[in-house]
Amino acid sequence: MVNLRRVNHRVSYAAYCAAFIVLGAAMAANPLADKPKLDAASMELDVPNNVFIVTAVRITTETGYVIKAGQARTTDANNFYNSKWTFTNKVEITTPDGSSTADAAVISFIDNQISTLHIAGSPATFEQHGVDKVVAQGHADNIDYDLAHHTVRLSNHAWISYGQNECRAVSLVYNITRQLISAPPEEQQGERINCTIAPSAANSKPESP
Repeated sequence: MVNLRRVNHRVSYAAYCAAFIVLGAAMAANPLADKPKLDAASMELDVPNNVFIVTAVRITTETGYVIKAGQARTTDANNFYNSKWTFTNKVEITTPDGSSTADAAVISFIDNQISTLHIAGSPATFEQHGVDKVVAQGHADNIDYDLAHHTVRLSNHAWISYGQNECRAVSLVYNITRQLISAPPEEQQGERINCTIAPSAANSKPESP
């Protein structure tokens, strides 16, 4: 369902209707899949070039993701069915396990569900939320979510803090389910890994290799 409170004056009535038809057809093609909902302040649909742009956008999914940004753009008429969206201008992402902020994000949808999620910033941030507390938090120039394996990869100036512990490296991978941090040696570009481990938490998760 699309809720467009204000339509950009450059959009024709036919293009406005086409946006609803395209999105509705994509969702109807797979009714059992997650059905993202889009709310925006304005929209532009360039039919000849197949470009769809919305501003002050908020996208919510039934699986618990919320994406907010100043602008979102896609060149795929399938919208959420099989498409790639680019979000810019104060990107905020809420996941079932936490949250992230970024300057920009590229998110791929397959069968109306988020498949891959890449965010970038100076820096981009992530947090894993527990019951009434932040379990882990980190930042890096680039952060990639692997939804299939429940991991978050931080690359370029990566930093992760968990409890009183923290690690810095070129690249760090955080396993959300296991609360485990790893630093793949092949991704460190010859740089050393620096960690501060609190003695009282040496045997608690998440662990650092």
